[in-house]
Amino acid sequence: MDNINDLDEEYRQGVEKDNNLDNKVTTDLSLEMLTNKSITIHDVYYYLKGLPFIQLRQIYNDRMISISNGTNNPHINKQCIYTLTQCELMFHT
Repeated sequence: MDNINDLDEEYRQGVEKDNNLDNKVTTDLSLEMLTNKSITIHDVYYYLKGLPFIQLRQIYNDRMISISNGTNNPHINKQCIYTLTQCELMFHT
């Protein structure tokens, strides 16, 4: 869960930087700008790319455990051959 919060914080900082907002002063306008911009796959990609290896490995491990426990999460594609192969190579060799 910390990774999600970190990603959210990086996203907010990026939006503030993109919109030239002063980080010390939060106005109604800046809040509106923050809520009107969606996170993109590129935001997630660059966040994951910047993580230390051990944290990225932990994300894969948590995902694998979640799938094996039968967690019903609609956001996890349990049939993705690329991720399944990556998990097998990382944890079962």
